[in-house]
Formats: sequence, C-alpha cells, structure tokens
Amino acid sequence: GFVVVASDVTEQKRLEHIAVSLNMSDHLGMVFAGLRHELGNPVNSLKSAITVLRSGTLDEQRRDHYLDQMLGQIDRMEYLLEGLRSFSLFDRITIEAVDIGALFGRIDSLSRRDLEARNIDLHVHRPDDMVALANHQALLHVLLNLISNGATAVDDKADGFVRIKARASDDRIYIQVADNGVGINANDLDRIFTPFFTNRVGGTGLGLTIVKKLISSMHGTIDAMSTPGRGTTFTIVLDNHDYE
Repeated sequence: GFVVVASDVTEQKRLEHIAVSLNMSDHLGMVFAGLRHELGNPVNSLKSAITVLRSGTLDEQRRDHYLDQMLGQIDRMEYLLEGLRSFSLFDRITIEAVDIGALFGRIDSLSRRDLEARNIDLHVHRPDDMVALANHQALLHVLLNLISNGATAVDDKADGFVRIKARASDDRIYIQVADNGVGINANDLDRIFTPFFTNRVGGTGLGLTIVKKLISSMHGTIDAMSTPGRGTTFTIVLDNHDYE
C-alpha cells in the first residue's frame, strides 16, 4: 500500500512573498547605489555647466542655454527627491476596513477627466459590498499610480484604455488594473519593482517600488503579467478578514 501526505503551501508561499517584499526596503546598498547614479549625473552636469559659465567667454544666447540646462538638472533632482519622500510617506500605516466600491468611486472622480483629455478610456467596475483590510490613503496612492502608469503606456494608441476591477474569492480581494498599451518585455518584467529600474524617459524608477512596499505593508501581494504590444495587468491581492 501507499501513504500519501499532502499539504497546501499556498498560504506559506504568500507569506514568504510578503516577507521578501518587506525586506526589499532594507537593501540599503542597492538603494544608495541607485541614488549615487541618479544624483551623480545631474551633479556632474551642473559642475560642467558652472565651469563653462565661470569662464566668462559665452555670449548671452549660449549663457541662457547653459542656465536652462542647469535648471533642468535641478528639476530632475527635485523630482527624484519627491519620489524618495513618497517612499517614506506611509512608513506607519493603519490597517482598516476599506470599502472598495467607494474607493473606486473616488478613483473615478480623480482620474477620469485627465484620461479623457488624453483620449484614453477609463473603465471603472465598481463592486458592491466589498471590503478589504488595507489603508484607504495608501491603497488610493497605489491604484492612482498604476492607473497613471497604464495611461502612459497607452498614450499613443487611438483606442487606448485603462480598466480597474475587483472580485472577492477565498477570503481575499483581487484588484486588477489593466491597460492595452505597449506592454513590458519578459526580461524587464522581473525587474519592474526593483528600485531605480525604469524604461520610461524621465522616470525615477521608484513608483512601482513604492507600490510594492505599500501593498506589502498592508499584508498583500502584487504581481504583473504583460504581453509586449498588447498591454499589462497588475493584480493586487488583499485580505478581507482579520490578518494573523
């Protein structure tokens, strides 16, 4: 005869995934290396421009050109510092019952006008009587960030759309934010939550890192699936019962 022993490790794997995500913010070496790179480039550009300006050999037009370049580099550093501020904005969050339908209504009112002005369709599927254990402001920040990313991905498409919907199953709430944009190639998909990794011109590479940190702080997980040329779907999983 045979004795078969089986165990469901789904929850264990989920908790391990949360732990890894939370520990990601402790990888200071990676973060500081990224900071050195992201701040080093504009600082070097500023030093070079100041050296040229101090030479006193520039006409007014070229001087204005260098001053404009310097202001652009300063704007870049301010943008990066704002991203770092957001990284620590929700260091201490309170888990509470969040009405997903009401939250989606808020997201609709905040996002629709901007997306319609860019000829992007926003599809918000508001659920009834659905509650997740999360933090209202942190989850709002996460979903607005994902919608903004989706809108950027479909900016050049005539039929571009961003869709957000939710469903409940097995004591979990599943929230999906999907677009039909340019997509993410397979090599980059595993790196999109890494600090300072970005394929977007002018991006800081901190947006999705912050998203993952916030979701992990709410005892949730986030994953992405993408097909280049067809779009990307982010799936967030949260508890809808007391977390232990």
